[in-house]
Amino acid sequence: MDGKKYEMHLISHTHWDREWRLVSQEFRMKLVDCLDHLLEIMESDPNYKYFTLDGQTIPLEDYLEARPENRERIRKLCRAGRILVGPWYTCIDESLVHGESIVRNLLVGHGIAEEFGGATKTGSAISSFGHIGQLPQIFRGFGIDNAIFSRGISEWQVKSEFIWRSPDGSEVLAFHLPDNYTKSNWFYVVHRPAFYEMEPYDWEYPWGEIGVPFHAADEGSRHKPYRLLKPKMRFNPERIFQQVMQLRKECIEKATTRYLLFMDGVDHLEPNPFLTRAIAEVNKRLKGERLIHSNLEIYMKKVRSAVGKLRVRTGEMRSPSKKGIHNRLFGHVLSSRMYLKQANEKVQTALVRWAEPMATVAYTLGFSYPARFFEMAWKFLLQNHAHDSICGCSVDRVHEDMEHRFKQAKYIADELTQRAFWQIVPEINSSRFEDSDIVLNVFNSLPFGRSEVIAIDLDIPEKFGAKDFVLRDLEGKVLSHQHVSREKVCPEMLNPLNAQLSPHSDRFTVHIPAENVPPCGYTTLVVTPTDKKTRTPGKLATGHNEMENEFLRVQIGSDGTLAVTDKETGMMCGPCNYFEDGGDVGNAWVYMPTSPEEVVSSLGKKARVRLVENGPLLARYEIEYAMLLPLEAEPLKKKVIFEESQAMKRQRGKRRKLLRIVSAVILRRGERRVEVVTRLDNQVKDHRLRVCFRSGVCNAKVSAADSQFDVVERPIKLRDTKGWNEKAFPTHPQLGFVDVSDGKVGLAILNQGLPEYEVVDDRDRTVAVTLLRCVG
Repeated sequence: MDGKKYEMHLISHTHWDREWRLVSQEFRMKLVDCLDHLLEIMESDPNYKYFTLDGQTIPLEDYLEARPENRERIRKLCRAGRILVGPWYTCIDESLVHGESIVRNLLVGHGIAEEFGGATKTGSAISSFGHIGQLPQIFRGFGIDNAIFSRGISEWQVKSEFIWRSPDGSEVLAFHLPDNYTKSNWFYVVHRPAFYEMEPYDWEYPWGEIGVPFHAADEGSRHKPYRLLKPKMRFNPERIFQQVMQLRKECIEKATTRYLLFMDGVDHLEPNPFLTRAIAEVNKRLKGERLIHSNLEIYMKKVRSAVGKLRVRTGEMRSPSKKGIHNRLFGHVLSSRMYLKQANEKVQTALVRWAEPMATVAYTLGFSYPARFFEMAWKFLLQNHAHDSICGCSVDRVHEDMEHRFKQAKYIADELTQRAFWQIVPEINSSRFEDSDIVLNVFNSLPFGRSEVIAIDLDIPEKFGAKDFVLRDLEGKVLSHQHVSREKVCPEMLNPLNAQLSPHSDRFTVHIPAENVPPCGYTTLVVTPTDKKTRTPGKLATGHNEMENEFLRVQIGSDGTLAVTDKETGMMCGPCNYFEDGGDVGNAWVYMPTSPEEVVSSLGKKARVRLVENGPLLARYEIEYAMLLPLEAEPLKKKVIFEESQAMKRQRGKRRKLLRIVSAVILRRGERRVEVVTRLDNQVKDHRLRVCFRSGVCNAKVSAADSQFDVVERPIKLRDTKGWNEKAFPTHPQLGFVDVSDGKVGLAILNQGLPEYEVVDDRDRTVAVTLLRCVG
């Protein structure tokens, strides 16, 4: 005994995965059961003081849609401080969404909580698989001075309390729950042994001992979970006290104050009707100490008043788990169901980069701001940001629902952008133009000026009989353009006072230069139809499988790899854009290579290369790769000794299938980047496909990656994690780019919705970006 008199704070809560093993509508019904029972307990037992609704507010929306008659009952308990809600809307995964999405999640959560008495100022981050470095600063912006989490750092690295500092210097008091709040979890250490007489971590159901197991026997219910009917709870005061003392002992090992935290709740747990009796029985047996029914706000205030000097940790929390079974980082969710990550990127871009800026411009011109539509779009999006959703680690039906929500958010965002343009364009001064002029306005929604070659569809009325056109800026300067295609079109015209109109036109698909478009502004170009062909001389493809602009030279090898030379520095990167495919017999959370590992590479294999476009503004090559890959994993035919993968007992199969990959490689005039668009139709299983780029920056020690309101540097050399529960992760998250540099020259790979990268610790510092990870 250390002589301290401890005050034990018991926090009743439920961790509510809105969708995971079941879809949201199935879990909603369980949520209704949970909150119905909570209302009954709280209204009949004043000693059941507090219940925390998992740091989010969407359970209130889901519940009250089904139980609108209980709104006032819920509101009364929330305003009394007994049911604690927020600060989030949904329990997000931080690494896979934009920083703006994190802020909006908190904004929406606070907004909903206002009706119910306000959001709790508890920085709950228990659900996320790893934590971004700027989370303390974001929390501080919402008046939250603390953070409570589990994954991303281990109990051997920190005590229960420490100071977490963002790169900007913002600090919060951090509470680390060891082993994913299992060792300090009332449910496992007390609830299970004392109320059900089960071992704390025994997952095997004791048939017939604690209730009636029900499972429907029809084919459609094959994959549905069992339901325990009439569960039998016991009340043994001596056993309860014994287990509380065990939990007390485990928490003391990591605590820095005399205040101990007991978390009473796990996934989808309903409130325990015997809890207040248990607390009373324990307090009868305690000497000089007490167990209190509490909440996290009370507990954190107590700890803050008692802590001394604490260790400071700065930046992101993405450490693998050294020991324990519940606090693993699960870093490979970054590449599970990559199509979801790509859809998420498109919607975030549509909302934040286009719809909202353009609607704001229209608002400054006197038009109404479509706030309700934005709220609808954001809610569709934020519902997909829940950790089991955006991470891609739920059942198939959940992710089918997500695709629908992504589509709804995108439809709303795109239409709001169009409507903003309808309002803005007539307000542009057109007095200098003739009625016959075709005016082209090029908008830039970003906060910095831009000059780029862009592709547009330009419709010229059929009456002009145009074979081509002349493009000028407002000073009369003729601008070059590059043709792609031409077709006859007659799209519908929307006119609320005169429907069924179709403007018959010639549609020219062309590349044009958009020069010096101001930040958050536009530039105006004038189109003059002509019956003569106009062509600008010059071609960016300069030789056999080679293209070049002012800054870069790109050479394409016979295997489809790129050698890219910076003409200013002389630096050459390559080979770039080759593919490697390895076996993966893991799952949505864990990458498990087969053993023996077989990696198939496109490097050195013949590829088909053809020039598709070539002009003064743009050159485009199309490269087709053919990779003969194992169709799926097969059972091991002989005993092989290896680690995690042994549990799967599978290796890459002998049956093969051809995977065709097509990359369009594009170089534009005046740009310092090579654009690559890759398409494939994956028909093989149990594998991970990556695209690789040899940077040649052999002395680089770190990678630098785009993060939420931050750029994070990570060591390329991996730490020694031999014997750890999780091995060091060579793969890391990125939002928009990863860069390898020696401070003078370097290579950056920009991406759209491909959040997982690795910089290999080899001589060439190869950058590998995951395209697909396809597992069961």
